[in-house]
Amino acid sequence: MNYLDDDFERAMRTTPAQLAEREGLRAKGAALWKAHLESIGHQVTYRVPQLLRFSQLTGAQPDRSSAGCRASDS
Repeated sequence: MNYLDDDFERAMRTTPAQLAEREGLRAKGAALWKAHLESIGHQVTYRVPQLLRFSQLTGAQPDRSSAGCRASDS
């Protein structure tokens, strides 16, 4: 048997309950990723331009702690 036959056999053995469980896990994972990407989006749209403006105005490197970044970001 090749891989396609194995996948077909496995798909034929999948029950509706297993499909529903997978779909639920997919939806949960999608919601978690969306929340994560939105939090990153806030950091990118707010913090990065703020740091760039500081360095352009002063010519100095910004102090990351004063820009609202966590210590783990550096």
